[in-house]
Amino acid sequence: MRREAGFTLIEVMVALIVLVLGVLGAAAMTLTAVRDSKQSAIRSQATAFAYELGEMMRMNPTEVTAFVSGTGTASASCYASSCTLAVLASNDYYEWRAKVFSPATGLPGAVVKVCRDHTKLNSMMNCDNDVLSPVVVKFQWTEKNNNGSTGALLATANADQPSLVVTLLNY
Repeated sequence: MRREAGFTLIEVMVALIVLVLGVLGAAAMTLTAVRDSKQSAIRSQATAFAYELGEMMRMNPTEVTAFVSGTGTASASCYASSCTLAVLASNDYYEWRAKVFSPATGLPGAVVKVCRDHTKLNSMMNCDNDVLSPVVVKFQWTEKNNNGSTGALLATANADQPSLVVTLLNY
């Protein structure tokens, strides 16, 4: 009597289960990579916003208070004709904030503070406002955690909430 060669149904089922688990693992890794890529892009965007603001201040150093006070207003006169440095600084700050908070190009759930502070990360949105402290820009934003939940914005910096503090001017 000859024995038949081949696979049993149990062997085929085990092989399929192993294959499905492998495919699910690869899909989970892909989703995590996509989320991490998006978070990295947001962090890069926050850095670009910080350096853009720093360059605006360096181009108009006599009007740094317009940026620190946070009183930017739109001014069409800077495009139609010449305007004063104070109006230009106010307009630059207004347009910069519009980009930061834009749903299309900005940071999701952004909180931004431009101030004088030497403590930097000790208190995220509080500043000492000492005239001898450097000008810093402080960002916080929301992003999805690896479990899919969105972190809430907090008043102080912590490991769970993405934040960025950049020294812009040190004079």
